Amino acid sequence: MMTLCACSATTISAWARDGIVVRAGRNQYDLDASIPRIIQHLRSVASGQSGSEDIKAARARLTRAKADTAEIDRDARAGIMVDVATFRTRWGSEMATLRQVMLGVPDAMARALPHLTKHDADIMDRTMRDALTRCADEAEAQLARIRAAEEAERRATYGAKRRKRP
Repeated sequence: MMTLCACSATTISAWARDGIVVRAGRNQYDLDASIPRIIQHLRSVASGQSGSEDIKAARARLTRAKADTAEIDRDARAGIMVDVATFRTRWGSEMATLRQVMLGVPDAMARALPHLTKHDADIMDRTMRDALTRCADEAEAQLARIRAAEEAERRATYGAKRRKRP
């Protein structure tokens, strides 16, 4: 049968184990019953209709991954999505500008309102710095919560994949 099908003994054994070929005895197979079954099996493999659930699941994951990649590429080209490094650079620059503008408010107010004392300007400056510090602290806390959630999701996904393996 190996010569007729141009395959190895391992393939024939796997086919026998899967019920594709019909055994007629030890290392003997019923050709008349097995050949149509082998042809049907090869046709279904070629059309993607057969295979174990693992292969089907892997194929589905690959299809989803390709679709996700295409969507990310499309969104990036459309400007909907940006690279993380680019975002961090831009965001850092914007936040530095915002900080400078906000810290300039007490001096601007002191110039616009000459009746304010140095003490008044110092209180406005301290209040502005405290507000900016609270905003920065909240942003760091939010980032820590996001990172913790992402880590938990990664661990759950990794753990689920490890549990599925035999």
